[in-house]
Amino acid sequence: MVYLVTILVAAKVVYQVPAIRSTEDMKGALRSLNVDAKELEAVEVFWAPQAENDTLAEQEFLQNYPRLSPDKGICSKLCELR
Repeated sequence: MVYLVTILVAAKVVYQVPAIRSTEDMKGALRSLNVDAKELEAVEVFWAPQAENDTLAEQEFLQNYPRLSPDKGICSKLCELR
């Protein structure tokens, strides 16, 4: 089973997301999201699948999100974690 999580941050400051090519890159990017509460407008977290008992098989993931194929960046690392 595969999960896709998207974190959307709206802030009054510019944040340049570094290239994420590994699990460590992802952890570092999440740690660096240090935004002062006065600058923060909103945070939203989206995930797929959303239904409690729903699943997202790897093949379905690749069909729905072709730009995140296993040979492209972080997905290759995440697919190895399953």
